[in-house]
Amino acid sequence: MRFLIDTNILLHSVNSRSEHHARARGFLEQHLAEGTPWCLSWGIIYEFLRVATHARVFPRALSAQQACGYLAVLLERQEVSVLVPTQRHWQLLQKTLNELAHPAGNLLPGISVFDHLPITS
Repeated sequence: MRFLIDTNILLHSVNSRSEHHARARGFLEQHLAEGTPWCLSWGIIYEFLRVATHARVFPRALSAQQACGYLAVLLERQEVSVLVPTQRHWQLLQKTLNELAHPAGNLLPGISVFDHLPITS
């Protein structure tokens, strides 16, 4: 089994003041200890960096170096990989969405497709 970790899991796992800290950190530690392979995406990495370093959003915001250091420890593990799009990305996305009972809302990635559309005049 391989799964994708959501940004919120990372944020709660690094925020010791979060009511979900112990559960999120325990979840990550358990799967790392068991050698369960899991993934992050660049969108999730950037979102984590954006929120974890934002003083108005994240209690006790991290510095960019602290946030990158936290991610570096995870990304050095062989169980953790970063998903990247390939030439088959669109085909695989459609196949995956067709396999889900009701793909909508939070089941879909949080990156706007409009961010990646070419601008034409």
